[in-house]
Amino acid sequence: MSALITIDGVSHAFGTNVVLDDIDLTIEPGSYTVLLGPSGSGKTTLLSILGGFLRPDRGSISLGGEDITTMPPAKRPTATVFQDYALFPHMTIARNVDFGLRMRRMPSLEREERVRAALSLVGLDDFRERKPHQLSGGQRQRVALARALIIEPKALFLDEPLGALDLALRRQMQDELKSTQRRAGAAFIHVTHDQEEAMALADQVVVMKAGRIEDTGTPERVYRRPASRFTATFMGESIVVEARALHSEGDRLTVETSFGTFRVNGHADFGSSVAIAVRPESIGFGAAGGDRRPFCEARVQDITFQGSFKRIRLKSENGQSITAKQTNDVGAVEGQSVALTIREEDLVLLTR
Repeated sequence: MSALITIDGVSHAFGTNVVLDDIDLTIEPGSYTVLLGPSGSGKTTLLSILGGFLRPDRGSISLGGEDITTMPPAKRPTATVFQDYALFPHMTIARNVDFGLRMRRMPSLEREERVRAALSLVGLDDFRERKPHQLSGGQRQRVALARALIIEPKALFLDEPLGALDLALRRQMQDELKSTQRRAGAAFIHVTHDQEEAMALADQVVVMKAGRIEDTGTPERVYRRPASRFTATFMGESIVVEARALHSEGDRLTVETSFGTFRVNGHADFGSSVAIAVRPESIGFGAAGGDRRPFCEARVQDITFQGSFKRIRLKSENGQSITAKQTNDVGAVEGQSVALTIREEDLVLLTR
């Protein structure tokens, strides 16, 4: 399948502050791509360049094989949903939704049909005569989606569209966004700093840091096998342990850490400084056995009930902070010393 969008060597700076540094990325037709990163990572600037609101200092953007780098937003076969939704308060929902079609001078009968289909797509058929102030936050977001999708864009850009919603509504809207994207068939490119949101929505996660792409792949691959230390700690929690590469055997590398030696998947030069990452859910409590190896002795510092699991913070004998996620039937108490175990196959080698 040919890429829908190709970003080739894009860089941009505001004065002396480089916010994008040689970005290369491809986005497939009909995919849901999430740009994930902390504030200042460059994700919103990249979205603005994709939408045509900024022109990159270097590099190019192509869509469907056509160079759109200098094309103004109104000429691009794309649409953008902004964080504040930017609805017209004096217009009805129907008039908000058909605004783009009126600007294109589409005949009224055709506009009416398209409005009906767009509002049906987002589940707002019965709200066409209301004004934005009469809707909830989630409903206003769906109006903004309908207004963007009615022009049938090849790609839809969303700038932190769920940031202003409460937790319950945010989770509901995650489901609605994904189902809307599948029904519409357009590629969605969505900016967020919320890791859970990225994993719930994305076919492709693009992790950004300081204007560069740290990692890109499916949510499962990026979470389970992060490419860098930053990805391991930003895309969910990880315990990162410094290590030294000893020797390789096949596709396995033996590393030496302050917790002992372990065999992990991957390769590194002998003697090089590397690290291993362990996810909290991979930490076991109790005696080793089967494929579970001893990891360390640690003292429980704090226990937080999280509904379906307990989040337990510990301190190892060598001073390493460790976070573990355990089922609610684990009987740990604060101050208790416990034996922790791991499976070597759960260890992730980090070479950068």
